[in-house]
Amino acid sequence: MSVAAGAGLLLVALLGRQLLKDPCDVRLDGYALAFGVLGVILTLTGAHMTLTWPLAPTFPFDNIIFGEPALAFGVLMLGAAVHLWRRGRVLLESADPVAGFARDYLPLSVFVVGMGLGAFGIAVAGVNYTVFAAPPAEPIAGEFADAPMLEAVFISGPTSWWASARCSSRWCCAPAGWAR
Repeated sequence: MSVAAGAGLLLVALLGRQLLKDPCDVRLDGYALAFGVLGVILTLTGAHMTLTWPLAPTFPFDNIIFGEPALAFGVLMLGAAVHLWRRGRVLLESADPVAGFARDYLPLSVFVVGMGLGAFGIAVAGVNYTVFAAPPAEPIAGEFADAPMLEAVFISGPTSWWASARCSSRWCCAPAGWAR
C-alpha cells in the first residue's frame, strides 16, 4: 500500500511537471493506466483497512490514520485514470491544456484540500500523542520502541517540527482544546 501511494504521488508530480513543460509531449494513456492500477490497489487495501475494525486491538486508530487516506487517494487516482482516458486527448489538443485540466479538477480540489487538512491533523496528533510508536515485536521499527517520539517525528515529517514547537508552547493547542 505504501509503495502504491508513493508511486502515485510521484506520478502526479511528474504529470504536472510534463503538462507545464511541454503538454504536446505527454502520453496520457500511460498515466491513465498507471493511475488505474495504483488506484485499484489503494482503493481495495484502503477499504479493507478502513472496514476491518480494529486492525489490531492495541492500535485501533491505525485504521483511520492509514486506511482512510489510502482509500481516498485510491478513489482519486481511479477518477483521474478515467478522466485522463476519456477526456485527456481533448484537453491536450485544446488551446490551453493546463487551464483545461485545472477547470476540470477544480470541483475535486475541495476534497483534496480537506484530505490535506486531515493529513495535517493526523501528523499533529502523531507527534502530540505519539500514535506512530511501533510495538517492540515489529521487525525493524520495533528497535525504536523505547523512543516513540523518534518514530512520530520521522513519520510526521516537517509538520512534526511545527506541531511540537507550537504545541509545546501551547500556542496552537490550548485554543483548540488540545492542551495536555
